[in-house]
Amino acid sequence: SKVLTECLEEMVFFSVDDTEAEPFPADTYYFVWPILEAVLRASPFIVDAPQALMVLAKHAVVEADDAVLKLVRKAMIDTVLHVIATSGHPAAKSIDPDPADVLSTLCTTTTLTVGEWASMLRDGG
Repeated sequence: SKVLTECLEEMVFFSVDDTEAEPFPADTYYFVWPILEAVLRASPFIVDAPQALMVLAKHAVVEADDAVLKLVRKAMIDTVLHVIATSGHPAAKSIDPDPADVLSTLCTTTTLTVGEWASMLRDGG
C-alpha cells in the first residue's frame, strides 16, 4: 500500500540514508518493529521488503546492555530466517543487504539466549 511504502521510505531516510543517520533509539525501534516484521513476512514477497531489511540491518547490533532490543532479537532472527527460507521469489534475489549477513550480525554481537539458538536449530540442530 502507498501508506506502508511511504512509512518505510521515511524509516530508511532517517535511519539509513541520511548522511548523519543513526539507528533509531531502542524504544522507537521497538515501536516500528512490528511494521518491519509484517513487511518481511508478507506472502507473497512484497517490493518493500528490501527497505524493511535495510532498517532491520541498521539495528542488528544488539549491545549486551540493550534490554529493549534484546526483547525483539529473537523475533528479528526468526524473521530474517523466514526471509532466507522464502527468498526463492524473483524479487528477493537482489535483496541488499544480504539476509545472511544481517543474520550473522544479529547472532555475533552479543551472546544468544537458548531461545534464540532454538530458532536456528529447530529443524536439525
